[in-house]
Amino acid sequence: MGTEHSRIVAEVKGTAGDGDASLRAQTVVYDVFAGIGPFSIPLARHGCTIFANDLNPASFGFLEDNVKANSSRRYPILTMRCFNLDGREFIRKILLPHYFEHSNALGLEELQHADAETTSTSKAFFMLMNLPGLAPEFLDALRPLTADGDGAGVWPDPAEVQSPRWFSPPIRTRCYCFVRHAALALELTAKGSARRSDLKLADADREAEARVLRALDVHSIGREGPARHPEPAPGHPLVCDWKVRFVRNVAPYKDMYCAEFSIYLPELSSPESTGCKRPRVE
Repeated sequence: MGTEHSRIVAEVKGTAGDGDASLRAQTVVYDVFAGIGPFSIPLARHGCTIFANDLNPASFGFLEDNVKANSSRRYPILTMRCFNLDGREFIRKILLPHYFEHSNALGLEELQHADAETTSTSKAFFMLMNLPGLAPEFLDALRPLTADGDGAGVWPDPAEVQSPRWFSPPIRTRCYCFVRHAALALELTAKGSARRSDLKLADADREAEARVLRALDVHSIGREGPARHPEPAPGHPLVCDWKVRFVRNVAPYKDMYCAEFSIYLPELSSPESTGCKRPRVE
């Protein structure tokens, strides 16, 4: 995973740029399953705003230790906060309130225009989900809560949503998952190595897409930006810029992949519908 850590860190740093500290801090990273901080620590040293979370008490302890150990006079870590929460609780209580506080709700035409005008100095939000066994399923924490507030509910009926708007900039999500290719075993055995890679990637794309659609309770994914989304349903998230890439082999018919996509969350009638009370998180 060392190469993968470097890839993501380089991508986020490229978005943040090397300019003024206040500009770098406009790139926000929500590290839902941070572990001991292989993504978060280098990005915090660069000056990005980091919210790092891990449920495991031991990992959380090492994460806090690593913040102290990696903070120096030249590269002080001043823009990072650590949390010891369940992933869904972190998304609902920390990520969403902060994101809604610092993003703007736009109509579809405005959203498409804003997407076209995005520059490297614009505010940006990343969500990293490095728990490949379960990460896609945690996306249901972005959905409205059920009436009893005890789980993921459903989005409103699109026909009942007036003047639909979505929050922008989107949450650029990097979600890791394992994919088993057992159903392709015989076909993979009979193909050449290049063809095997193509088949496995297509299989991973289908499975990752199905898991993300199911978790978010949406019906379609766009391969490009919001201007080309196939079904922009009012009151439902727009999932755009979809891409799945291979990360590493785990077993003969099991690989690890990263699903990369942007989520434009809908503006709902009340922040409480997503479990948020909009506390100010600086």
